[in-house]
Amino acid sequence: MKIKKRDYSNWERNELIDEIEHLRKQKTYGLVFDREKVKEEFDFYMNFDEENSKEEFKEKNKFPVLKSISEKDIFVDAENKKTNVLIEGDNFHSLIALNFTHKEKIDTIYIDPPYNTGNKDFVYNDKFIDKEDQFRHSKWLNFMEKRLRLARTLMKTTGSIWISIGSDEFAQLKLLCDEIFGENNFLSNIIIKSNPRGKQQMFIPETHEYLLVYARDITKL
Repeated sequence: MKIKKRDYSNWERNELIDEIEHLRKQKTYGLVFDREKVKEEFDFYMNFDEENSKEEFKEKNKFPVLKSISEKDIFVDAENKKTNVLIEGDNFHSLIALNFTHKEKIDTIYIDPPYNTGNKDFVYNDKFIDKEDQFRHSKWLNFMEKRLRLARTLMKTTGSIWISIGSDEFAQLKLLCDEIFGENNFLSNIIIKSNPRGKQQMFIPETHEYLLVYARDITKL
């Protein structure tokens, strides 16, 4: 696959300066992030780039809002208060909605993201990413970064996050988590024996996967 290079020949000086500043701010973890069509709906509400956005939400009533379905209540305690919530929906939209109601209120987060094995387990921009995509790691990182940043804002200062992952993205995820949660807040990499007999690979059968654990603030955990 041939990489299409940007043509800067007709750019104005101020445009080139802005491009350079953008590249300086961009964290790539040794990879090239896919910058084309990466904006997800509602991005500007969360202000990921820490810039003042002039965008307006044009389509009213489309912003994700949690709607209670009382007949599907899971459990009601003696005081008739709901104690459990099950959210059905896109995880990105759900995390945004929760940031309006549960910011810094969550004790423990466990996530099981796509392992990005190339076997149609990861969808990006409405397309499956396969092993032949030379930017598959970068696209996965871009996908994960937004969700992990949203997850971090939900955590209490005493909270922790547990992330299951396979060997395909373990190294990339560790670097990303060190950036978002802080390397000093890394608690452990737990080895999980997921397939005792092993799945046959090139030379060495793989019998395990990983569970990365981080604290929001290790001094208060």
